[in-house]
Amino acid sequence: MTDTNSILPIEDRVRIAYQEARRRPNAPWQALDGAWKRLGGALHSYNVMMNSDLSDRRQAERVKENAYETAEAFFNYVLNMDPGQFHTLTPMSKAPSLSPEQRAAHWVDTLMRKGIILEVVRPAKLVISPASQLKQQDRDAIVPLKKEIMAEVERRKDAWTL
Repeated sequence: MTDTNSILPIEDRVRIAYQEARRRPNAPWQALDGAWKRLGGALHSYNVMMNSDLSDRRQAERVKENAYETAEAFFNYVLNMDPGQFHTLTPMSKAPSLSPEQRAAHWVDTLMRKGIILEVVRPAKLVISPASQLKQQDRDAIVPLKKEIMAEVERRKDAWTL
């Protein structure tokens, strides 16, 4: 990355560093793409947190800043790395774990596809009906994600309430 890029916003610097590192001959593309996907996951978490009335906005901003700084440092590290050392960057052996917000979005999608209705009743109730369509393992997975599921349902709500 050139010195002229230092005046760019961090989003652009990270994208440029990723692209330049990816263009290197014999680049460790699996490690680079894994870091790019982790950045995408963190930014998704940021967006969910910002669109939720249940989250702390300062914490969301910290998540975003940390994700960009970590990604930029890694991509610049690979850019400046000796190509003979690329083998030391092992690709991820498994996909990165989903954030609670991503798991909540998955549950909302899954339940809605089954025809299950999700409704948020204030102050802190989540109504899922018909309950007869839920298995016990579904219930066990949903309970710890209650706040995130409520935030996702509210985010997706397409209604005007007077």
